[in-house]
This record gives sequence, structure tokens and C-alpha cells, in this order.
Amino acid sequence: MAMNTEEFVNPKSMITPGFAAAAVATVAGALFSMFAVALPASLILLSFFFGAVVFHSKEFADPAMKLWGKAFFYVLNSLIIFAMATGTHSVLDPGKRASATSVGL
Repeated sequence: MAMNTEEFVNPKSMITPGFAAAAVATVAGALFSMFAVALPASLILLSFFFGAVVFHSKEFADPAMKLWGKAFFYVLNSLIIFAMATGTHSVLDPGKRASATSVGL
């Protein structure tokens, strides 16, 4: 499997993690506010759930790609979604902004 650097730095390729992070932040925020589900736990679980979408890509169907490589990309993609969702949720949560400004941060 040849690596194509141009596809990696393509701005269109960031739409998928951005959309997944927005969906994760929205669903986790709703679970937290309506059902008092722990926010960090729901963020990480939903991130790994949305990260599983990579198993439907054509690169993962390639038999030349090893299982450890697939697992690495799955974990990496899920952690990127988690990091983006955490940042998105912290920016959108008015309670966190209010507490940060009251502390002087």
C-alpha cells in the first residue's frame, strides 16, 4: 500500500473527523445534560464508536494491510475525533467559559 502525502494534507480529508467530532460533542452534551451521563466517558466511547467507520473504507479492505496497521489507524482516528470533540464541547459549554473567567484564566 503506497502512501500518498497529498491525500493526507488535502483540506477535504479533514471534513470527516470534523463532522464526527461535532456529532460526538453534540450527542455527548445531550447525554450529559439530559441523563447525567459522565461527559468524559461518553466523549471517549462515542469517539471510538464513530472511529469505527474507518473499517468501511476501501483502504481497510486491502488484504495487504496488516491487522496491527488497521488497529493503529483506528485508535489514531478515534483519538483525533476525541480531541476535537473535547475541544468543541469545551468551547460550546457556557459553564466552562464562566468558571474559567472567574478563576482568571
